Amino acid sequence: RGFPVYSDDMTYNGLYGVLPRQYVASELVERVEVFHGPTAFLNGAAPGGSAVGGAINLTPKRAGDVPLNRVTLGWDGGDALYTAGDFSRRFGQDNQWGGRLNIAARDGEGTVEGENRELQVLGLGVDRRGDRARFSADFGWQNHRIDAPRPTVTPNGAVPTPPSADGNFAQPWTYTDEEQLFGVVRGEFDVTDDVTVWAAIGGRSGKEDNVLANPNSAPDGTLSAYRFDNVREDHVFSADVGVRFEVTTGSIDHTLVASASQVQLRSENAYAFSNFAGFASDLYNPVDVAPPTPDFFIGGDLGNPLTTERSRASSFAIADQMSFLDGRLLATVGARYQEIETGAYDYNTGVKSSGYEGDAVTPAFALVFKP
Repeated sequence: RGFPVYSDDMTYNGLYGVLPRQYVASELVERVEVFHGPTAFLNGAAPGGSAVGGAINLTPKRAGDVPLNRVTLGWDGGDALYTAGDFSRRFGQDNQWGGRLNIAARDGEGTVEGENRELQVLGLGVDRRGDRARFSADFGWQNHRIDAPRPTVTPNGAVPTPPSADGNFAQPWTYTDEEQLFGVVRGEFDVTDDVTVWAAIGGRSGKEDNVLANPNSAPDGTLSAYRFDNVREDHVFSADVGVRFEVTTGSIDHTLVASASQVQLRSENAYAFSNFAGFASDLYNPVDVAPPTPDFFIGGDLGNPLTTERSRASSFAIADQMSFLDGRLLATVGARYQEIETGAYDYNTGVKSSGYEGDAVTPAFALVFKP
Protein backbone atom coordinates (compact mmCIF):
# COMPACT_ATOMS: atom_id res chain seq x y z
CA ARG A 1 0.00 0.00 0.00
CA GLY A 2 3.03 2.28 0.07
CA PHE A 3 2.99 2.84 3.85
CA PRO A 4 6.15 1.88 5.76
CA VAL A 5 6.18 -0.50 8.73
CA TYR A 6 9.31 -0.05 10.82
CA SER A 7 10.69 -3.09 12.63
CA ASP A 8 10.00 -1.60 16.06
CA ASP A 9 6.40 -1.01 14.94
CA MET A 10 5.90 -4.71 14.26
CA THR A 11 4.48 -6.84 17.05
CA TYR A 12 6.38 -9.77 18.53
CA ASN A 13 4.00 -12.47 19.75
CA GLY A 14 1.35 -9.76 19.86
CA LEU A 15 3.28 -7.00 21.69
CA TYR A 16 4.35 -3.65 20.26
CA GLY A 17 7.73 -2.02 20.81
CA VAL A 18 9.68 -5.15 21.66
CA LEU A 19 11.44 -5.93 18.38
CA PRO A 20 14.88 -4.46 17.58
CA ARG A 21 15.21 -1.35 15.45
CA GLN A 22 16.82 -1.50 12.01
CA TYR A 23 17.21 -5.29 11.70
CA VAL A 24 15.50 -8.46 12.97
CA ALA A 25 17.34 -11.75 12.56
CA SER A 26 15.22 -14.30 10.70
CA GLU A 27 16.69 -17.10 12.84
CA LEU A 28 14.40 -15.96 15.67
CA VAL A 29 11.15 -16.13 13.69
CA GLU A 30 8.81 -19.05 13.02
CA ARG A 31 6.19 -17.18 11.00
CA VAL A 32 5.43 -13.71 9.63
CA GLU A 33 1.78 -12.64 9.81
CA VAL A 34 0.67 -9.72 7.62
CA PHE A 35 -2.61 -7.88 8.26
CA HIS A 36 -3.80 -5.61 5.44
CA GLY A 37 -5.67 -2.39 6.08
CA PRO A 38 -5.99 -0.16 9.16
CA THR A 39 -5.47 -2.14 12.37
CA ALA A 40 -5.74 0.52 15.10
CA PHE A 41 -8.82 -1.23 16.49
CA LEU A 42 -7.10 -4.62 16.64
CA ASN A 43 -3.70 -3.59 17.98
CA GLY A 44 -3.84 0.04 19.05
CA ALA A 45 -1.57 2.75 17.68
CA ALA A 46 1.92 1.71 16.64
CA PRO A 47 4.37 3.44 19.03
CA GLY A 48 6.65 4.66 16.24
CA GLY A 49 3.89 6.17 14.12
CA SER A 50 4.21 3.87 11.10
CA ALA A 51 2.04 0.85 10.18
CA VAL A 52 -0.98 2.98 9.24
CA GLY A 53 -1.82 0.76 6.25
CA GLY A 54 -1.47 -2.62 7.93
CA ALA A 55 0.35 -4.54 10.62
CA ILE A 56 2.99 -7.26 10.83
CA ASN A 57 3.35 -9.77 13.66
CA LEU A 58 6.41 -11.98 14.06
CA THR A 59 5.75 -15.31 15.76
CA PRO A 60 8.67 -16.81 17.72
CA LYS A 61 9.80 -20.38 17.20
CA ARG A 62 8.33 -23.21 19.27
CA ALA A 63 9.53 -26.69 20.10
CA GLY A 64 7.75 -29.39 18.11
CA ASP A 65 6.90 -32.88 19.31
CA VAL A 66 9.89 -34.31 17.43
CA PRO A 67 13.31 -33.39 18.92
CA LEU A 68 15.35 -31.11 16.68
CA ASN A 69 19.13 -30.90 16.32
CA ARG A 70 20.06 -28.82 13.28
CA VAL A 71 23.43 -27.27 12.50
CA THR A 72 23.91 -25.14 9.39
CA LEU A 73 27.18 -24.04 7.81
CA GLY A 74 27.16 -21.69 4.87
CA TRP A 75 28.93 -19.25 2.61
CA ASP A 76 27.07 -16.03 1.89
CA GLY A 77 28.78 -14.64 -1.20
CA GLY A 78 32.11 -12.81 -1.12
CA ASP A 79 33.99 -14.24 1.83
CA ALA A 80 31.16 -14.18 4.40
CA LEU A 81 30.85 -17.32 6.51
CA TYR A 82 27.68 -18.36 8.31
CA THR A 83 26.91 -20.89 11.02
CA ALA A 84 23.70 -21.57 12.92
CA GLY A 85 22.24 -24.05 15.38
CA ASP A 86 18.58 -24.86 16.04
CA PHE A 87 17.77 -27.22 18.92
CA SER A 88 14.47 -28.11 20.58
CA ARG A 89 12.98 -30.59 23.05
CA ARG A 90 9.67 -31.20 24.78
CA PHE A 91 9.41 -32.52 28.33
CA GLY A 92 6.98 -33.61 31.00
CA GLN A 93 3.62 -35.30 30.93
CA ASP A 94 2.13 -35.22 27.43
CA ASN A 95 5.08 -33.07 26.34
CA GLN A 96 3.55 -30.06 28.07
CA TRP A 97 6.84 -28.17 28.40
CA GLY A 98 9.02 -27.22 25.47
CA GLY A 99 12.23 -25.35 24.85
CA ARG A 100 13.89 -24.13 21.66
CA LEU A 101 17.34 -22.60 21.34
CA ASN A 102 18.63 -20.76 18.27
CA ILE A 103 22.15 -19.45 17.79
CA ALA A 104 23.71 -17.95 14.68
CA ALA A 105 26.80 -16.05 13.59
CA ARG A 106 27.83 -14.41 10.33
CA ASP A 107 31.09 -12.64 9.53
CA GLY A 108 32.78 -11.37 6.40
CA GLU A 109 32.31 -9.42 3.21
CA GLY A 110 29.11 -10.21 1.36
CA THR A 111 28.01 -9.42 -2.17
CA VAL A 112 28.77 -5.68 -1.81
CA GLU A 113 32.46 -4.93 -2.19
CA GLY A 114 34.13 -3.78 1.02
CA GLU A 115 30.97 -4.08 3.12
CA ASN A 116 31.76 -6.31 6.08
CA ARG A 117 28.95 -7.64 8.24
CA GLU A 118 29.18 -9.22 11.69
CA LEU A 119 26.12 -10.78 13.29
CA GLN A 120 25.64 -12.78 16.47
CA VAL A 121 22.18 -14.02 17.43
CA LEU A 122 20.84 -15.92 20.43
CA GLY A 123 17.19 -16.83 20.92
CA LEU A 124 15.48 -18.94 23.59
CA GLY A 125 11.81 -19.87 23.69
CA VAL A 126 10.05 -21.81 26.47
CA ASP A 127 6.39 -22.78 26.41
CA ARG A 128 3.83 -24.80 28.32
CA ARG A 129 0.66 -26.09 26.71
CA GLY A 130 -1.90 -27.34 29.23
CA ASP A 131 -5.60 -28.02 29.15
CA ARG A 132 -6.45 -24.81 30.99
CA ALA A 133 -3.18 -22.90 31.24
CA ARG A 134 -0.83 -21.87 28.45
CA PHE A 135 2.47 -20.08 28.97
CA SER A 136 5.35 -18.88 26.82
CA ALA A 137 8.55 -16.90 27.34
CA ASP A 138 10.71 -15.75 24.45
CA PHE A 139 14.02 -13.93 24.75
CA GLY A 140 16.36 -12.69 22.05
CA TRP A 141 19.76 -11.04 21.80
CA GLN A 142 21.42 -9.81 18.66
CA ASN A 143 24.64 -7.93 17.99
CA HIS A 144 24.88 -6.54 14.48
CA ARG A 145 27.67 -4.44 12.97
CA ILE A 146 28.29 -3.38 9.38
CA ASP A 147 31.54 -1.71 8.36
CA ALA A 148 31.45 0.52 5.28
CA PRO A 149 27.69 0.05 4.77
CA ARG A 150 26.69 1.14 1.27
CA PRO A 151 24.77 4.38 1.91
CA THR A 152 21.57 5.81 0.54
CA VAL A 153 22.16 8.36 -2.24
CA THR A 154 19.97 11.46 -2.63
CA PRO A 155 19.93 12.76 -6.25
CA ASN A 156 20.25 16.48 -6.83
CA GLY A 157 18.27 16.87 -10.03
CA ALA A 158 18.22 14.03 -12.57
CA VAL A 159 18.82 10.52 -11.26
CA PRO A 160 22.33 9.34 -12.20
CA THR A 161 22.99 6.06 -14.00
CA PRO A 162 23.12 3.31 -11.35
CA PRO A 163 26.57 1.98 -10.45
CA SER A 164 27.44 -1.73 -10.56
CA ALA A 165 25.35 -3.91 -8.26
CA ASP A 166 28.33 -4.92 -6.13
CA GLY A 167 29.94 -1.48 -6.10
CA ASN A 168 30.40 0.33 -2.80
CA PHE A 169 30.76 4.10 -2.58
CA ALA A 170 30.82 4.15 1.24
CA GLN A 171 33.73 5.68 3.10
CA PRO A 172 35.83 2.96 4.80
CA TRP A 173 35.55 4.64 8.23
CA THR A 174 31.75 4.51 8.30
CA TYR A 175 29.89 1.85 10.27
CA THR A 176 26.66 0.99 12.02
CA ASP A 177 26.67 -1.02 15.23
CA GLU A 178 23.66 -2.09 17.28
CA GLU A 179 23.03 -4.47 20.17
CA GLN A 180 19.53 -5.45 21.28
CA LEU A 181 18.16 -7.50 24.17
CA PHE A 182 14.41 -8.16 24.17
CA GLY A 183 11.76 -10.56 25.38
CA VAL A 184 8.07 -11.35 25.85
CA VAL A 185 6.33 -13.42 28.53
CA ARG A 186 2.72 -14.41 27.86
CA GLY A 187 0.20 -16.45 29.84
CA GLU A 188 -3.39 -17.56 29.23
CA PHE A 189 -5.76 -19.31 31.64
CA ASP A 190 -9.25 -20.76 31.17
CA VAL A 191 -11.12 -19.72 34.32
CA THR A 192 -14.12 -21.75 33.12
CA ASP A 193 -15.05 -23.37 29.84
CA ASP A 194 -16.47 -19.99 28.76
CA VAL A 195 -14.07 -17.47 30.35
CA THR A 196 -10.39 -16.99 29.45
CA VAL A 197 -7.99 -14.37 30.82
CA TRP A 198 -4.58 -13.47 29.43
CA ALA A 199 -1.64 -11.22 30.20
CA ALA A 200 1.62 -10.44 28.44
CA ILE A 201 4.59 -8.26 29.33
CA GLY A 202 7.71 -7.54 27.33
CA GLY A 203 10.59 -5.17 26.99
CA ARG A 204 13.63 -4.15 25.02
CA SER A 205 16.96 -2.56 25.83
CA GLY A 206 18.87 -1.43 22.77
CA LYS A 207 22.04 0.48 21.92
CA GLU A 208 23.09 1.94 18.56
CA ASP A 209 26.32 3.62 17.49
CA ASN A 210 26.63 4.97 13.96
CA VAL A 211 29.21 6.86 11.91
CA LEU A 212 27.68 7.64 8.52
CA ALA A 213 28.18 9.75 5.41
CA ASN A 214 25.12 9.57 3.15
CA PRO A 215 25.93 11.47 -0.06
CA ASN A 216 24.05 13.68 -2.46
CA SER A 217 24.67 13.01 -6.14
CA ALA A 218 24.81 15.23 -9.20
CA PRO A 219 23.41 13.81 -12.47
CA ASP A 220 26.96 12.84 -13.57
CA GLY A 221 27.60 10.82 -10.38
CA THR A 222 29.66 13.42 -8.53
CA LEU A 223 29.04 12.93 -4.81
CA SER A 224 29.16 15.31 -1.87
CA ALA A 225 28.77 14.21 1.74
CA TYR A 226 29.56 15.11 5.32
CA ARG A 227 30.06 12.97 8.40
CA PHE A 228 27.19 12.25 10.78
CA ASP A 229 27.72 10.46 14.11
CA ASN A 230 24.90 9.43 16.41
CA VAL A 231 24.25 7.19 19.38
CA ARG A 232 20.90 5.97 20.67
CA GLU A 233 19.76 3.94 23.66
CA ASP A 234 16.17 2.69 23.95
CA HIS A 235 14.32 1.33 26.96
CA VAL A 236 10.86 -0.07 26.20
CA PHE A 237 8.18 -1.65 28.38
CA SER A 238 5.06 -3.19 26.82
CA ALA A 239 2.05 -4.95 28.33
CA ASP A 240 -1.31 -6.37 27.29
CA VAL A 241 -4.10 -7.87 29.44
CA GLY A 242 -7.57 -9.06 28.61
CA VAL A 243 -10.53 -11.33 29.20
CA ARG A 244 -12.69 -13.26 26.74
CA PHE A 245 -16.24 -14.55 27.41
CA GLU A 246 -18.28 -17.05 25.40
CA VAL A 247 -22.04 -16.57 25.90
CA THR A 248 -25.23 -17.43 24.03
CA THR A 249 -28.37 -15.31 23.77
CA GLY A 250 -31.18 -17.11 22.00
CA SER A 251 -29.80 -18.35 18.67
CA ILE A 252 -26.81 -15.98 18.71
CA ASP A 253 -23.39 -17.02 20.01
CA HIS A 254 -21.27 -14.17 21.37
CA THR A 255 -17.52 -13.85 21.93
CA LEU A 256 -17.04 -10.82 24.18
CA VAL A 257 -13.55 -9.37 24.62
CA ALA A 258 -12.21 -6.60 26.84
CA SER A 259 -8.52 -5.70 26.77
CA ALA A 260 -6.02 -3.02 27.76
CA SER A 261 -2.49 -2.35 26.55
CA GLN A 262 0.35 0.09 27.11
CA VAL A 263 3.74 0.78 25.53
CA GLN A 264 6.29 3.04 27.23
CA LEU A 265 9.49 4.27 25.56
CA ARG A 266 12.45 6.24 26.89
CA SER A 267 15.13 7.11 24.34
CA GLU A 268 18.55 8.67 24.90
CA ASN A 269 20.24 10.31 21.91
CA ALA A 270 23.22 12.41 20.86
CA TYR A 271 24.65 13.45 17.49
CA ALA A 272 27.56 15.29 15.89
CA PHE A 273 28.11 16.59 12.33
CA SER A 274 31.24 17.56 10.48
CA ASN A 275 31.32 20.76 8.43
CA PHE A 276 28.33 20.82 6.08
CA ALA A 277 30.63 21.95 3.26
CA GLY A 278 31.50 18.27 3.13
CA PHE A 279 33.86 16.36 0.89
CA ALA A 280 33.71 15.13 -2.70
CA SER A 281 33.66 11.61 -4.11
CA ASP A 282 32.33 9.78 -7.15
CA LEU A 283 29.53 7.26 -7.54
CA TYR A 284 31.47 5.14 -10.05
CA ASN A 285 35.05 5.74 -8.86
CA PRO A 286 34.80 6.38 -5.12
CA VAL A 287 37.46 8.49 -3.44
CA ASP A 288 38.46 7.55 0.11
CA VAL A 289 38.98 10.57 2.35
CA ALA A 290 40.30 10.95 5.88
CA PRO A 291 37.51 11.00 8.48
CA PRO A 292 36.38 14.61 9.02
CA THR A 293 36.16 15.80 12.61
CA PRO A 294 32.51 15.82 13.77
CA ASP A 295 32.68 19.10 15.69
CA PHE A 296 30.72 21.50 13.49
CA PHE A 297 27.21 20.91 14.86
CA ILE A 298 26.76 18.88 18.05
CA GLY A 299 23.76 17.80 20.07
CA GLY A 300 24.46 16.15 23.42
CA ASP A 301 27.39 14.01 24.52
CA LEU A 302 28.08 10.94 22.37
CA GLY A 303 29.66 9.25 25.40
CA ASN A 304 26.76 10.02 27.73
CA PRO A 305 23.53 10.79 25.85
CA LEU A 306 20.62 12.34 27.72
CA THR A 307 16.96 11.39 27.50
CA THR A 308 15.54 13.20 24.47
CA GLU A 309 12.25 11.36 24.00
CA ARG A 310 9.56 9.80 26.16
CA SER A 311 6.29 8.34 24.97
CA ARG A 312 3.39 6.37 26.36
CA ALA A 313 0.58 4.82 24.34
CA SER A 314 -2.32 3.37 26.34
CA SER A 315 -5.54 1.87 25.03
CA PHE A 316 -8.67 0.02 26.11
CA ALA A 317 -10.82 -2.06 23.77
CA ILE A 318 -14.14 -3.91 23.85
CA ALA A 319 -15.62 -6.09 21.14
CA ASP A 320 -18.47 -8.50 20.51
CA GLN A 321 -18.27 -11.09 17.75
CA MET A 322 -21.74 -12.49 17.04
CA SER A 323 -22.28 -15.77 15.23
CA PHE A 324 -25.47 -16.36 13.23
CA LEU A 325 -26.75 -19.18 10.99
CA ASP A 326 -24.64 -21.88 12.65
CA GLY A 327 -21.47 -19.84 12.27
CA ARG A 328 -21.90 -18.98 8.60
CA LEU A 329 -22.47 -15.28 9.34
CA LEU A 330 -20.15 -13.45 11.74
CA ALA A 331 -20.66 -9.83 12.79
CA THR A 332 -18.15 -7.92 14.92
CA VAL A 333 -18.73 -4.59 16.64
CA GLY A 334 -16.33 -2.86 18.97
CA ALA A 335 -14.28 0.18 19.80
CA ARG A 336 -10.84 1.10 21.12
CA TYR A 337 -10.04 4.17 23.19
CA GLN A 338 -6.45 5.30 22.59
CA GLU A 339 -4.34 7.80 24.53
CA ILE A 340 -0.92 9.01 23.37
CA GLU A 341 1.54 11.11 25.37
CA THR A 342 4.92 12.19 24.02
CA GLY A 343 7.67 14.48 25.22
CA ALA A 344 10.80 15.85 23.56
CA TYR A 345 13.81 16.98 25.61
CA ASP A 346 16.82 19.15 24.83
CA TYR A 347 19.88 17.14 23.76
CA ASN A 348 22.27 19.29 25.81
CA THR A 349 20.31 20.07 28.97
CA GLY A 350 17.64 17.38 29.20
CA VAL A 351 14.97 20.04 29.74
CA LYS A 352 11.59 19.26 28.19
CA SER A 353 11.13 21.34 25.04
CA SER A 354 7.78 20.14 23.70
CA GLY A 355 5.07 17.57 24.21
CA TYR A 356 1.79 16.18 22.97
CA GLU A 357 -1.22 14.60 24.60
CA GLY A 358 -4.18 13.32 22.65
CA ASP A 359 -6.86 10.65 22.57
CA ALA A 360 -9.19 9.09 20.04
CA VAL A 361 -11.85 6.42 19.76
CA THR A 362 -11.61 3.91 16.92
CA PRO A 363 -14.94 2.16 16.24
CA ALA A 364 -15.11 -1.02 14.20
CA PHE A 365 -17.74 -3.07 12.41
CA ALA A 366 -17.13 -6.13 10.26
CA LEU A 367 -19.14 -8.84 8.52
CA VAL A 368 -17.98 -12.27 7.35
CA PHE A 369 -20.26 -14.60 5.41
CA LYS A 370 -19.35 -18.23 4.73
CA PRO A 371 -21.58 -19.55 1.91
